[in-house]
Amino acid sequence: MATQELSNRWRARSLSEEQWGKQKKMILAQSTLLSLVDNILLEMEDTVMKDESTLDQYSVASWAYLQAHRNGQKNTLKELKKLTQHLRK
Repeated sequence: MATQELSNRWRARSLSEEQWGKQKKMILAQSTLLSLVDNILLEMEDTVMKDESTLDQYSVASWAYLQAHRNGQKNTLKELKKLTQHLRK
């Protein structure tokens, strides 16, 4: 069950309290869609973590760049998951 605590990222800086209230209701009403997105993000995160756990990556001369890319992927997924955190509480 979704709680009322949404990530601050959903709120645009220029919204009035009334506009924010309407936007918040709209976001919470989309819990089915957001749950699907949340599951996709979790699957993507699992894939990145599995790819990272193999030692084969170190046989490539540019492994440091690959690691930097994976770190960027993990950070992006972490930020996106914050948008759906209210579904997991």
